[in-house]
Order: sequence, then C-alpha cells, then structure tokens
Amino acid sequence: MLLPDELKSDEKLSNLLLKTSQFQQTLPYWEELLNYLLLKASPLSKAINPELRSLIRSTYQSMLIQFPYAENYHIDYALFEFKLGSVSKMHKIFHSALNEVNSRSLLLWVEYLKLCNEVVMNDKDLFKKYETAEKYIGLHFFSGEFWLMYLEQTKQRCKMQSRYVMLLRKILEIPLYDYSTFYSLWLQCINDIKDISQLKLFAPEHEVSKKLKVDMNLKQRRGIQLQVAKLQLKKITKELYTVVQYQVMEIYNLFESKLTTHYYTSPHTLIKYEEIATWCKYLNYTINTQNIPLIKVTFQRAVTALCHYDIIWLQWAKWLIETEADFVSAKNVLTKGLIMSHRKATIFTRLSHVMIRAAEYAELEAIYDTVLETYNNCSETMDTEMFIDYILVTLFLKTPIIRSRYNTDENRLLVPEQVLDSIMKRLGTVSKDQSQRVLLWLLSQLYQRIPRSVLEENIFKIIIASNWSHFTEHGWFWYEYCQMVWINSTKSYLEKRRYIVNEILPKAANYKVEDVKRGVLKFMDNYSPEDYDAVELLFR
Repeated sequence: MLLPDELKSDEKLSNLLLKTSQFQQTLPYWEELLNYLLLKASPLSKAINPELRSLIRSTYQSMLIQFPYAENYHIDYALFEFKLGSVSKMHKIFHSALNEVNSRSLLLWVEYLKLCNEVVMNDKDLFKKYETAEKYIGLHFFSGEFWLMYLEQTKQRCKMQSRYVMLLRKILEIPLYDYSTFYSLWLQCINDIKDISQLKLFAPEHEVSKKLKVDMNLKQRRGIQLQVAKLQLKKITKELYTVVQYQVMEIYNLFESKLTTHYYTSPHTLIKYEEIATWCKYLNYTINTQNIPLIKVTFQRAVTALCHYDIIWLQWAKWLIETEADFVSAKNVLTKGLIMSHRKATIFTRLSHVMIRAAEYAELEAIYDTVLETYNNCSETMDTEMFIDYILVTLFLKTPIIRSRYNTDENRLLVPEQVLDSIMKRLGTVSKDQSQRVLLWLLSQLYQRIPRSVLEENIFKIIIASNWSHFTEHGWFWYEYCQMVWINSTKSYLEKRRYIVNEILPKAANYKVEDVKRGVLKFMDNYSPEDYDAVELLFR
C-alpha cells in the first residue's frame, strides 16, 4: 500500500494499520483508522493528496468487506466521493450498498435520494428512483421521512396536482410512525379545495357523486354543496384514520417501543435476549399479515440489527421455504447467514438440506471446506458457545452417516481425533470462570452426536486419570458423570446402579473433599436413594 511521504514515518498510522490487519473483525479499530485518515485529509477538497485519497478509499472498501451491513459507513464513503466531485462513484457505492441489503435499507435510500434530489435533473429519472425505493422500503414503519421527501419532490417537479394527492392518499393506508403528519397534510389538501371541480383530484367523478352526494354538473351556486362535500370527505378520511392509527399504536406498543437495536452492531456487541425475542415476535406478527413486501422489509430490518445471531436467518429461511416455496432465496439467506452469524451449525445443516435438494453438491463441498477452515483458524479463541458450534459443524461434516431411531449402534458414530484433541485441550486449561463446567455439561447433552461410550472413555476417564483437580475436586463433575451413565437407555436399571456404585463412586471417594461428597450424595438422593446410606459410609 502506497503512503504519502508525510505518513510513511507516522508511527500512529502504522500501529492503526497493524491492528486492523490483525483484528479484522474489531470495528472500533477500523473506525479509529478512518477517523485518523480523514483528519489528515481535512479540510476535504479535490486537491487532496492522491495517495492519501487512495488509502482512504481502500480503507473504506476493506472495512465494508468485513462489515457489509454497516450502513452508515457506506453512506460516509459515498459522501467522501461526492465531496471530491465524483458523482458516478457516489451512485456506484450506494448501488453496491443497497445490493448488500436486498435494496431494503431505509437509511441508505433516504441518504441516497437526498443526494439524487441535488444531482439528478431529469424528473423522470428521479421519480424512477423514488418508485424503486417505494417498492422496497415504502412499508417500513419509520419510512415517514422518505414519503415526505417523495411528496416534496412531487410538489416541486410535477405540474399536475393530482399526482401529489394520489400519492398522499396511498400513504394514508400505510401504518407509519409519523401517520398523523400525513393525515394533517391530507386535511390541509381538503381545506385548500376552492371549487367543486377539484374534488375529482380526490376520487373519480362517479364516486364523488355517489359518496359525497355532489352533482358535478350543477350550474347554480355551489358553495354550500362544496362545504358539505368537504365535511363528508373529512368524515370518510376520519374513518380510515381511526383504523390505520389503531394499527400504528398496536405495532408501536407491542414491538417498536421495545426495540432499541435498529441498525448494525459489531460482532462483539451483546444484544439482550428480550430484544431478540421481541424481534422474533414482531416477525411472526408481520408474517400473519400476509403482506409480502412488509414481511421482506421487516426481515431485512431484523437481520441488519441481529446479523450475528442465527435465529433470524433461520426464521427467514423457514418462511421462504414453508410459505413461499422459494428455495433459491432460502439458499441465499442461509448462505449470507453462514457468513455473518457467530453460530453456524444449525444454519449449516439447513443450508445443506436445501443444496442437496437442488443437487448442488460441488458448491456445497466448497462451502464445507470454507467453514472448516474458518473454524480451524480460530478454534482456540472461541467462547464456549461458539466452540460447541464448531464441534457440531465438524461432526456434521466428518461423520455424515444416516441414522434412524431403529439403529442404536454407537460404534458407527466415530468422533474425529481432531475434535477430541480440541475438546481435551480446552478442558485441560484452568480458568477462573465456569467455562469448563459449562462445556462439559454441553458435551454431555450431545449424546446423539457424541456416543456416551466416547464421552466416558475419551473425556471423563481421561480427566480422572490426568487428575485434573479443577474437575475431580468438585461435586458437580461426579454428579454429571453419574447422570450421564444413569440416562443411558441401552443399559438396565440394575446394570447402571451397579456400575455407578462399584466403578465410579470408589474413584470419587479417593478425593477427600467435602464438595465431592455433597455432589455424589445429591445424585444418590435424586436417582438412587436406596444406596444413599451405603455411599455415605464409603465417603467416611
């Protein structure tokens, strides 16, 4: 990368560039680098150093590859080019940004159209852009700003008042956060009527005669009829207002007022469970409306805010498959989700089903390799939840056998050495938190993917043989071990009871730790109370 001469010896810039190359998924480092470069380029003008301009461009481009849903930085990049006088590049950046979000970003469309209002002189071309935006984001709950801009350009650029009135009439049927604003504009249009002939702007002539009881061909003074017609028109509109405003209040009170995350958040930002649950309920509510454009824009809103969580991607794909039978779009959604989401296992499984159905084996195999490489490169730095996800994906890829409920042969479920090594390496690391305990518990719940025999021989027994005290000196470990054996449906009650009492508990009794005794006695009290006294003697 070429640097301007004055920046080649800039130690701070070198450090910032190094951090973004080493920690590419850390958004604050990119923001710090961009802010520093833009400060060096200020005041921004066409006379900017060409090498510095290229560096800023490449930084924006690299950053947006890592964070394609960061809408505000797409906008900043487009404005950067606009200020340098490159209108064509500005258009290209916005088009690329909109393509990332299926053209369903209210923020991108509003900022893009603000610039188009200034630079697009041809009315037909401008209104074509507004019509396209309406198609994608017109039903967005917060699209009031877009509609106000549309109305303003219609008033300025259209000679026929009817187009403005028709557009406003269309808006009145959409439940929007700013609904009262448009209702007020409608009432103002009615108040501005000076002649009966203008009523045709609001409805066809036959409807004016039928619903407003007005004779359009009346030759005598029509002032009284006009006032009556205006009052009747307001009354009809009031009925519509009542219905739509009720929908607005319902949507706001049930969902929108409870949502705080509306835009992209970095991969390291944790979002509360209540927020995610509200989005899921909102999507179900929207699906029940059967309004396809509204459903699509709401799904896009949700994945933009929650793109690093698998639940929204899965819900979107499920709707596309089960309701729309649109497997192509479902594949695209799941593929995007596989890239963006932290947890990939369930998305990966669902995507595999879709692609196998379409006989896209070669492409699926390429995705397999990419996912495995991604996991292998960062398995040591994952949190516990992501590590379990890594295990599930690896098992799915490495042991692609077909099981049925009639097949109970655990030996057919082979666990790759790589997976076992990764598990034991993580379990063997002593940490101050409860991550090992959580990991062991989660592994025990994976008995349909990891056989109990493997769990016992390759995990529990190795922990005991290795004398890892961060496990063996805690009662929860022995409780978990006994419970794993107890829930094994392939062995009889007496076999399990005998095995626990004769094989496991004597090993536990070797640890003269009160917590171990409490854990074992708790298990016996819950599952085998008849052995409680005998076990208590064992620990004396």
